[in-house]
Amino acid sequence: MGVFFALINIFLAKYFYQQEERIGAYCLMLASLFVEVGIIIASISMILINY
Repeated sequence: MGVFFALINIFLAKYFYQQEERIGAYCLMLASLFVEVGIIIASISMILINY
């Protein structure tokens, strides 16, 4: 689910960047970065708990 959310944010950021909406694109890219970092942290913690 998190990967799906990140992909939607990336595609929307690309669309806004092409439409000259730079600030909106940067906000969406930052949000997708936070989602990806959260997914990585959650994945690593699940791996360490189950190892």
